[in-house]
Amino acid sequence: FPYTTLFRSAVASDEESIEPLGEQPPAPPEEPVTRQVTRRLEWPTSYTEARAAARIDLRPIVIVFTAEYATESLDVFDGVFTNDDIEYYLERFFQIVRIDMGAQGAEPDPSIALCEVEFLPHVCYVHPETEERLNTSTTGRIGTSALMRELTTARVAYEASAEAD
Repeated sequence: FPYTTLFRSAVASDEESIEPLGEQPPAPPEEPVTRQVTRRLEWPTSYTEARAAARIDLRPIVIVFTAEYATESLDVFDGVFTNDDIEYYLERFFQIVRIDMGAQGAEPDPSIALCEVEFLPHVCYVHPETEERLNTSTTGRIGTSALMRELTTARVAYEASAEAD
């Protein structure tokens, strides 16, 4: 067919008209990706003060127990609790407090007995009025998504108790 011949010659002429590209400029070096920190929460260190604030603001309390001597607790605190999504959720819905187990004097913080802390890290979720636990404490290593589930469970339990009142 002449049509086929015409098509082939058109394709050939197009291929011949393509000029090879010269050397490509070198790609810019990849810069390491660093996550921008958007916020850092200030963690009160007294359960009594945190409870008073929670009662005013009508928020459940999240108590995080750590210690310098328990490196796993610091890893969890410095890793999971500094996640932007976790910080935003805590800031919006909870009163937070961090208890340093290594800094306890003659009169330990009352939250230690309340939450029955035996292992670190330990996270406890407490109703500010009744001081009842809102769900099971979280102990040991925990990831961001698991902590978010625990926080959500505590928040829902707190809101359900508020509706019941």
